[in-house]
Amino acid sequence: MKKPFPGVLPFVFWVVSFCFVFSSPAVPVLTIVPSNITNDYVGTVRIGVTGLSAGETLRIEKFFDANTNGIIDAGELLVQSFTVTDGQLPRIAGIRNLSVPGDDDSLTNGQVRVDLSYPALNHVLDHIAGKYLIKISDPTNGITPLIQSLTINQKVQSQGVTGTLTAADTGFPLSNAVVVLAQQDADGGGGTVTDAAGHYTLYAATTNNYSVVCIKPGFVSDQAAGSVTVSSNAFATKNLAIAAATTSANGKVSDSLSGIGLPGIFIQAEQNSGLFAAVFTDGNGNYNLPVTAGLWKVKLGGESGGSLLGYARQNNSINVNTTSGSVSNANFQLLKVTALVYGTVKDNLTNPVPLMSLFAQDSGNLFDAVGQSDTNGNYSVGVLGSSFLNIGPDNSSLAAAGFIGSGTTLSITNGEAVLQNFIVRRITAHLRGHVLDNSNNPVANIQLVVSPTTDTNGSGSIYPQTSNDGSFDAGIYGGSWRVALECQSGAEQNLVSPDLQFNVTDGVDQNNISVVAQIATAHVTGTVKDNNQNPLVGVNLFCNISLNGTLYSSGCATTDNSGNYQLPVFPGTWTVGINSADVNARGFLTVPNQNVSIAGTNNGVVNFIAQPFSNSPPTLSQPLISGNQFHFHLTGSAGRNYRIESSTNLTFWEILRTNAAIGGGFDFVDTNAPAFQRRYYRALLLQ
Repeated sequence: MKKPFPGVLPFVFWVVSFCFVFSSPAVPVLTIVPSNITNDYVGTVRIGVTGLSAGETLRIEKFFDANTNGIIDAGELLVQSFTVTDGQLPRIAGIRNLSVPGDDDSLTNGQVRVDLSYPALNHVLDHIAGKYLIKISDPTNGITPLIQSLTINQKVQSQGVTGTLTAADTGFPLSNAVVVLAQQDADGGGGTVTDAAGHYTLYAATTNNYSVVCIKPGFVSDQAAGSVTVSSNAFATKNLAIAAATTSANGKVSDSLSGIGLPGIFIQAEQNSGLFAAVFTDGNGNYNLPVTAGLWKVKLGGESGGSLLGYARQNNSINVNTTSGSVSNANFQLLKVTALVYGTVKDNLTNPVPLMSLFAQDSGNLFDAVGQSDTNGNYSVGVLGSSFLNIGPDNSSLAAAGFIGSGTTLSITNGEAVLQNFIVRRITAHLRGHVLDNSNNPVANIQLVVSPTTDTNGSGSIYPQTSNDGSFDAGIYGGSWRVALECQSGAEQNLVSPDLQFNVTDGVDQNNISVVAQIATAHVTGTVKDNNQNPLVGVNLFCNISLNGTLYSSGCATTDNSGNYQLPVFPGTWTVGINSADVNARGFLTVPNQNVSIAGTNNGVVNFIAQPFSNSPPTLSQPLISGNQFHFHLTGSAGRNYRIESSTNLTFWEILRTNAAIGGGFDFVDTNAPAFQRRYYRALLLQ
């Protein structure tokens, strides 16, 4: 055995092995299930994203890929845009707002699942077949945007419309143009995209009167020229020359408080002649709507009006005059919802009624909001706190499913969720007949309003439309009903409607009804202003007269941005008035009606001055402790804003909530009252 070298101590090599595992950061993955559907599909489209940071916020955008190249090209329509945060669901007072997307797995786990209802709130836009690109991004964390496609195919039917779209000025085919088979106040027949030669085929699930409408940037469609009747097991031909836009109307849709632009909002413009143009807001909420020279009514189009983003829509449109060139600053502001109405829609046999639109509107006609029942009949509608809120199912969509229903009026405050279930009834009888003018000419393609005589807010009304021969068919149930022309439709055709009443028995149809409208020979015009000569915008007016025992109404004129209005009339003495709820909700006293005499073709002028409510202090009454919560009622000036404050010592006051006294008051509930032995309240009128 050899010894170690002299002076060298024995040593041992210890070999230690370390294994370092470097885990790569998760890579986000986007999935869409199902990714290929037909436009009669009913269910959910699930957007799933994995590989995220916990609590990450995503922007989800949906583009219409008109040329189907799989790339989001400049100018392609952004038809939907919203944000979702991992683990968060949109709730008001603990109740889910079903209209607003959220993370449906409810877990803060680095993955997001968004279940979007199909069809969503706008059945016409949602039924446009084509290729869509879903884009996921998060500019804050800088993840690479993800894009996947969703393909919607037309459901093949045995009837429909086929034809070719060309540019009116050049005669060239309009390729990659969206073409829609639209039916007024109904789901319509969906839409498709023209091919390279401008050809299209639109399938219709039902026979009816439709209009073929083109939506393409830079062009204006003519709804009257696109009018077409679809017959059973047949295809109508409709070739259209689409006019090029010559000018534009521009503006922005934004949050009413922050001014932040709202993307993917549908904007449409119409003329009384039937010209139509449409576009969506861009990622910053701006829009550029190509139109032709003339007078246009611009409004938030479709039924949704911002519901997807949690907003209510101001109930107004903007009149623009592009005769001298483009018009800018045609801006809209949406109101963030502050309360929720929720519940179920069922028939009288307790079966859920799915895909039914529900509309809510305050009594002062200042805002409206919309929701939709899901496959189990559940719904929710985000609204603004209001003392009087009219809400109910939309009878146009109900009638298409063989039902009819009515709404209700309820009170709701900011931060509150109110349960309201609806029972709808099956159609058991029909009113059938013709609409004629007083020269015995049939009135085609005009809308009627058919409503129970007990219906005070219009929530139980249905709106059938006449065929080319003036005929109509209204499905209803037993009771007392009134029939009249829908006032705006009548005014557009220069007609004044009779107000007819019918007693209906279940199972008994009434046929051969004649609705004879009078041709207007003159107009009542005027203004609605406050005591300082400021115009009141968006106020509804009516005008009526009794002739040979029949009441005739010329109604629903709305004041424009200058406070002007116009109502069609014929010779006689008319009563003209303002919807009292409109002026009350704006903080003004009810304005007395006025009479005006019309002779021949001579116009009449009636101007109105609205006087403000006094700034008298509000009163607090009806104190009540219920469910360990303190309740009271505020009575004040209609439409004014009041701030509720509380104190425990009458020295230091805490702000609790600000509510608008729409209708003259509101109920207040303090859920924190049990935490205090003594608590004082006061209300301040805000300027």
